[in-house]
Amino acid sequence: MLKHARERSHSSARKFQKYALLLTLLLGCGREERAAARQNALVVILPREPEQLDPRYVGDAYGFKVTRLMHASLARVNAFTLETVPDLAERIDV
Repeated sequence: MLKHARERSHSSARKFQKYALLLTLLLGCGREERAAARQNALVVILPREPEQLDPRYVGDAYGFKVTRLMHASLARVNAFTLETVPDLAERIDV
């Protein structure tokens, strides 16, 4: 009886090792692609998560900041002078 218990625990340990190895191999695949994607990623560190990321419904300051970064336009209106100024564009020719 003790022999069967040892065989079962040894068998389950082998299964665990096989699954752990398989999982490691699967997670390791595509590591270079993820590293390349991270180089082009926008990372924003905030004290808490934004409430909304839809620019039409954003109401908190953190959500506003993230949506402004995500949905930047070519030009924007200066709040003080009401003139159109470049945002993502290098210059504006009229």
